[in-house]
Amino acid sequence: MGVLAAPIARQLGLPLAVFMHGYDVTRLPLDPDWRRAYELMWPDVALVMVPSEFMIATIVCISSK
Repeated sequence: MGVLAAPIARQLGLPLAVFMHGYDVTRLPLDPDWRRAYELMWPDVALVMVPSEFMIATIVCISSK
């Protein structure tokens, strides 16, 4: 999970790649705690992989808030 790996990647100076699909794109961002965790993760993300165009649009929306 990217939110757990982000602090480790940051500490080691490594780029963070995350694969997001389904629940972590459509449901978790509705929860305020997860939304905050994502906000803390985004600055460390170097690459996001998703299985669909819909999820790309959704991630762009949630990452820009």
